[in-house]
Amino acid sequence: MSQKDSQYEITCIFYSDTSKFHAGRDQVREVIKKLGMKIAGEEYMGLKELAYPIEKEKQGNYFLYKVISRPEDAHRVRSELRHNTSVLRMMVIKCEELWLT
Repeated sequence: MSQKDSQYEITCIFYSDTSKFHAGRDQVREVIKKLGMKIAGEEYMGLKELAYPIEKEKQGNYFLYKVISRPEDAHRVRSELRHNTSVLRMMVIKCEELWLT
């Protein structure tokens, strides 16, 4: 990890359908790698009820990617994922508390 790199968490909500979830998870993984971000960890957070329907979905698969990246790449991944039809919602957060040393 270089001095300019930071740690980010990317949380995505995918469709509840298992096949759409797996395809979407793999697409996001490829976007992250394409942008030169390093995936340090992944965590499936489960199928959860949504607070309100999104594209007629009442449940979604939550998935967390822990990545190491430059700040400009974090902005680019936000833009890329916003246009990805397999992602219902996503959030990119810069980690102040480091999970990698």
